[in-house]
Amino acid sequence: MRSFYHIPDAVEFRVPRRGECANSPPEGYFTCYEAFSVRCRLLFPIPEILVRVLDRFEVAISQLTPLAIQHLIGILILSYEHGLSVSIDHYEALLRLQLGLSLLGPAIEAGHREAMVYRFKAEKAERDLARVQGEMLEREAQLIRDHARAIRKAERKGKREIVEVMKTRASQFQVEYRNLKNAFTLVGDFCECRGSVGGREPMAMRLRRK
Repeated sequence: MRSFYHIPDAVEFRVPRRGECANSPPEGYFTCYEAFSVRCRLLFPIPEILVRVLDRFEVAISQLTPLAIQHLIGILILSYEHGLSVSIDHYEALLRLQLGLSLLGPAIEAGHREAMVYRFKAEKAERDLARVQGEMLEREAQLIRDHARAIRKAERKGKREIVEVMKTRASQFQVEYRNLKNAFTLVGDFCECRGSVGGREPMAMRLRRK
């Protein structure tokens, strides 16, 4: 690791011994993870400005996450690229700004979630309203179809009743017509018979006076 990352001999590495742990390194040492060099591009010796920044915030480098170390080194590299000289105050201002943004981020996220909840409720209400309106329209259409079906049924029933009435009346008419015809036949026979009787010469009878 020393040769690969060109770490000078002034930097002393020490392998943990029995009873020592990474969370509690010996005095004068800090726990160095491989990710500090592989992922974070941490330089050795560590730049003095980074050591002073850590001292300002009273944290050890081993307490930082790889992302935090990347952030510190990134600020330093940008200052080198743009020819700027950064101080501890610059770091503190930037880090406190990041801290404020990190605190503001959850609030923004919570507001976003709340807005999403309201939007979901509004969309759900619109879907429920559309569903209710659809059900009402379907129910109304069904009522119209049922009404039309009832009318057609009544018309068919009415037509059947009319046909039955006409059949009944036709039968009654035939009976009455037959009776009337028989009556006219009897009257005709009576007239014919009367004519025959009346057509004979009346007998003249004279009573003589005594």
